[in-house]
Amino acid sequence: MSSLSFQLSKLRSLRRLLHYRLKSVILAISVIFIISIILITSNGNYNNNNNTIITNSWYPSSNTFGFYNTKNFVDTKKDLSHLDLSNVLSKTLVNKFPIPNDETFSKFDDFKFTGYITNLNIQNLIESKKDELDKHELKSKDGSPITVKEFELMLTNNYDSLVGCEDLAYSSKIHYSVERKIISDDLLSLRKEIIRAEDEIAKHMVHDNEKGKDDAEIVKSNWFRFGSSSVWLEKEQCYITVTRLMYSSRGRKQGPDVSIVRAQAFDRNWNELFNKRIPKLDLKIPENLEEELKKIDIEYGLSSDVCKAFDETSSEYDSCIINQKKNYLKNEKRRNQLLNKYFITYPTIYKFPIKFGGRFSGPEDPRIIMKTTENHVADEPVVVFNMQDSGSRRMYGFFPHRTVDSLIKFEIHNDGMRNQEKNWAPIFTDNDSSTEFSRGSIHFIYNFMPLEILKCSLNDGSCEKVFSKKTLGLSDKTNFGGVRGGTQFVPLPSVIPRIPGKQLWLGFSKLHIDKCGCGEKFYRPMLNILVEEKGIYHQELIVPSMDFNTEVLDWDTTSYSCKYYNVMSPNSIAFWDVISQDPNNKKFDDLLVFTYSEADEISKVMAIKGLLDYVLNLYSAKDLEEEFIPSRDVEAILATTLGCVKQYAENVCKEYGALHPVEEEEKEKEKDKKQ
Repeated sequence: MSSLSFQLSKLRSLRRLLHYRLKSVILAISVIFIISIILITSNGNYNNNNNTIITNSWYPSSNTFGFYNTKNFVDTKKDLSHLDLSNVLSKTLVNKFPIPNDETFSKFDDFKFTGYITNLNIQNLIESKKDELDKHELKSKDGSPITVKEFELMLTNNYDSLVGCEDLAYSSKIHYSVERKIISDDLLSLRKEIIRAEDEIAKHMVHDNEKGKDDAEIVKSNWFRFGSSSVWLEKEQCYITVTRLMYSSRGRKQGPDVSIVRAQAFDRNWNELFNKRIPKLDLKIPENLEEELKKIDIEYGLSSDVCKAFDETSSEYDSCIINQKKNYLKNEKRRNQLLNKYFITYPTIYKFPIKFGGRFSGPEDPRIIMKTTENHVADEPVVVFNMQDSGSRRMYGFFPHRTVDSLIKFEIHNDGMRNQEKNWAPIFTDNDSSTEFSRGSIHFIYNFMPLEILKCSLNDGSCEKVFSKKTLGLSDKTNFGGVRGGTQFVPLPSVIPRIPGKQLWLGFSKLHIDKCGCGEKFYRPMLNILVEEKGIYHQELIVPSMDFNTEVLDWDTTSYSCKYYNVMSPNSIAFWDVISQDPNNKKFDDLLVFTYSEADEISKVMAIKGLLDYVLNLYSAKDLEEEFIPSRDVEAILATTLGCVKQYAENVCKEYGALHPVEEEEKEKEKDKKQ
């Protein structure tokens, strides 16, 4: 073969080799690409209703009640009814959740109830009534066939003539724990601790009429505690619980001399934790904390190592031991004063300036809400309460885990303030984030009917009304003072996808109606779903009564009859998150921990399951508008729902009163009290 032919043959062979290798590289790249697509797709959840993929990207949560945040989105509220997150939830670190590991909350029962929506799709309602008429299924209220004239009246544009309570009703059931834990305290020891402090609080929690009485007698007649509000502090793996502690020298809980905020820590089984030390957020804590604490104990003569410098058989050793025991209490107090600058140790009493004088001094109705950060690194509780201030009652915020500017007073600057400000329901929105220099802000539901929202700075307490009935041009037809603040409001668990531009929260407000068939005053928890979009807030759903089949103690805590006040008050949502989802029926296993009070004297905690399904299924069970748009019908919309809520609540009150009548003998006693 010639040299040229040989060279051409080599070139052809080389070209074939390069072509083969190039095809191999392209094939390998294609395989890698296809595998990547499969992995991404398999890590998501297919939504059969709108043919979209919900991907599950894992990020640390900034949500108060969730350990993970998928940062996912769905297009509409209806999509929330068709979620498949079972794959995601199988990876959830539920050991971070406060799931009891004993028999606490092991048995559950069913609770059936009805709520009422506010944002019904009217056009679809009219069409459905037309269909019912065509099928001869539409009946009058008395059950007779509907007439043409009646149907024409039903097609009117007058909302309150068109819509009835049956159109707005959304009924279902959830599950509540039969077991209720009482949130208790050692009041005898606490009284001694307060008096021993010899501070301003101690001076106002003793009275001359107590001379000659023993401690147990004084506590039984003059000390009261209720309104326990809790949050789960994930980093510390404990509940932080605040309770209103009242002292009345006259022995009347409805007219105390002074109130203070008692704070306790509990584990996941609701066992109290003593000497639970939590570092303050605005001070630097050494990394080798345990070693530094040992050094402090040695410095203050509290360590057993102090006397080891001496021979145990020497007189110097004996003198050291005697001196250590003799000065132990004094040195312990000095040590604690130092540590209190850097830590808060539970149980404790939150201390801040109080204006004493007359009755009702001090903080009332404390509510706690968790302010969260990425990775839960600097989560902190914020306590809000009302307190007397120069003849008026004002709302305050307290940062118990801070040293600098721990107390702020809230003042509304773009609207007038009432003489008695109270019952503000706290809520954190997406716009309340903080920075290294600013604590950010907090929102409050200032009024429920009509809905009014405040935004308040956590730096100086300056508030402005950002949403009110003026925003919607409402008259007094939508006013109802029977709904008041109860728990904080919390977002849906963070694993639930978000809807772009919308925020949803759940909370328990408090029903407060007078002389409705059970005593003089009747209080019950209510369930509310709050939605915000483009600065417009509305209550999407209101459940008039959520008593969880509770036998409520009467005001004297001696029976369950309807005498005087019959009070069940919601205090907090201590925790809410999703544990798992059934891959077959798609039902969520969620846990909500709820605290409430009876008779303004005893606080209890219970567990609730199934509430997430109730909320999410709302959007498939009822035909709601996707947006709440202010219109000429908005007043009729809100007034109609309000009428249904009031009617349902009054019926609940009457039914409870019929089942819990006051005996004749007790009625006579009540007459004597009033005289």
